[in-house]
This record gives sequence, C-alpha cells and structure tokens, in this order.
Amino acid sequence: MDCCGTATVWAAVSRGSQNAARNDRELFVPGNPPFRQVGGSNFVSEQLIATELGYRIDPTLVLPSRWRPFYDDYNDIRSVEQVNPPAGSPTTVGNGQQGESYGAELTVDYRVTMVALRAGYTEIQIQLRAKPGSTDTSNGGNESHDPNHQFSFALVAGFTLALCLYADFRYVSRITNQSVPEYCELDARLAWQPTPKLEISIVVRTSCTITIRNLALRGRARK
Repeated sequence: MDCCGTATVWAAVSRGSQNAARNDRELFVPGNPPFRQVGGSNFVSEQLIATELGYRIDPTLVLPSRWRPFYDDYNDIRSVEQVNPPAGSPTTVGNGQQGESYGAELTVDYRVTMVALRAGYTEIQIQLRAKPGSTDTSNGGNESHDPNHQFSFALVAGFTLALCLYADFRYVSRITNQSVPEYCELDARLAWQPTPKLEISIVVRTSCTITIRNLALRGRARK
C-alpha cells in the first residue's frame, strides 16, 4: 500500500511445512536390536505460520530505509522422545515441541555523489518448549541455531573515477546453545583501474572473536 507518496506499507501471512525426512521415520541405531534409537513412524511434518509487517521509505530519497517486524508460530517441531519413560533409552523422533520466534529487521541507506552507505540490524528471539506430555528435555536447543543480534555496515566510495573503496563489516552475537562466541568480520578492497583492461587492488579480510567479557570473568575468579 502506497502511503503519502513517499512510503510503502505491506503485511503478509503465510503458512509452511517441512516434510518428514526418511531418517526421522526409519532410522534405527544400531542396525540390530537392542536399539538405542528407533524410527519415529508417527512423525509428521513440522508446521509454521509466519506473519510480517513492512514499512519502506521511498528509495529515491537521500536516506531511504526499510523496517520489517515479524512473528512466526511453530507447531509439531521435531523432538527426541523416550520410548519407555523414565528410561532414557531407547529414544524416538516425535513432534513434541512448539514455540514462536519474533523480531525485526532495519536497513538504512545513504547515498550522495560517489558514496553509498548501508547499515542493517536484525534481532530475532526464538522460544521453543516441549508440549504437555513430551519427554524432550532440549528446550529447542537442537532446533534453534540462530544468533539473537546481527549488525552490518557496507561502504562504497569512489574517490575518483578510477579509484574506489569497498568495505563490509559484520557483527554476530553469540549462539548460546551452540557455544559459538560473538564475533565480527571486516572485508575491504581498495581498487585502482588506470585503464579499462587493468585493475590493481589491495584486499583485507579479517575476523575476530570477542572474548573480553570472558577474560574479565576469569581474571576476577583468579583473585
């Protein structure tokens, strides 16, 4: 929907499903009894209902931007169930989890002569839990592998018609249930093209893991 001639608003609701894989229904470990894991013959497709709202300022402006909040509802999510509770073995694959995710994406562009900037931020929160009667104890840890926060910044600058700088910075927050620390990456390239058939460039690619908080905690523990 066009709003005031300079902005666009949209909304969407969609439904999706992920079909059951063969190894979810037919995998037995080990190959001969007694089994530690038995096939989930009753495993069905996982279900998703996704909703989103979007707002975009006219991209012809000097500072266009886009904002997209979203909310997703999950049901019949894959779980690991005890066949004979409270015995921990054997286990089978079931649909014993449900939950939701929500968040927003924001992107801002800035363009002037010979310079283009883009900054983006994404936040997502995922909450998965066992259904009543489920024996799964992972709390969605085996299904949720996404960072809660991501930030990116991109730059394209033309100093002259022959000399350009390209830079891309990205920050990703830690993934707690996967023990993946937060980190940042920077890619940059300075290119000089003296002739249409010749380009000389300097490329820098680097990444670092942010561990300052952990080091501070260890320092206090030693005291």
